[in-house]
Amino acid sequence: MESILPLAASYGYGAQFLVGILEFGGAPIAAVPVLLAAGAIGAMGTLNVPGMVVSVAAGGQIADLGMLSLARWRGDRIVDAACGLSANPMSCIETVQSKVARIGAPFIVLGKFIPGTAGLVAAAAGLAGFRPGRFAAIDAIALLLWASLWTGLGWMFESPIEAALEWLLANSNTTIAVVVVLVLGTVIARAVRVRMRRVAQAKTTMDGPEEPAAVEPA
Repeated sequence: MESILPLAASYGYGAQFLVGILEFGGAPIAAVPVLLAAGAIGAMGTLNVPGMVVSVAAGGQIADLGMLSLARWRGDRIVDAACGLSANPMSCIETVQSKVARIGAPFIVLGKFIPGTAGLVAAAAGLAGFRPGRFAAIDAIALLLWASLWTGLGWMFESPIEAALEWLLANSNTTIAVVVVLVLGTVIARAVRVRMRRVAQAKTTMDGPEEPAAVEPA
């Protein structure tokens, strides 16, 4: 475990910032385990926990504001991409958009904690017509709460997380291989979902709306 502490001290805040950008930019990463590990490392005195929370929240907000702007600019393309890239394709952006429009700020905050929805909230808010300034203020609160929860849990459960990190470091070759396979599998699966969604949309457009069935007179 001692071997990772100097790296954490040198790159910890930058790594957290990057994790925030990747998590809310649609990259196939698992941010929660990283935040738990960061909290455990912070409990050892290597990193400042509030600093890590702010770092990952700042990265997340940059990604969210980018998604918001893209949705306001090219909403149709963002719908296709975001639905396919979502970890939960059943929670597609049209559904999230309707909830953002109906519930507003509370759902933007709550959405950060719903698997498969967190990465869709910013694009949905853009499609729902949220102003960037208002969204940024709400999003900052949501991201700070989200990052504080998982980093705080890592800080509280330092011992079991430290043991898990030691095992992963001791089996680093296996760990790297598993991570690479999972990331590649996720990328391929999400790319296939995007393709299938676009093919289905194209078929629907070509076929046109279904004609209503004729009703015979009684």
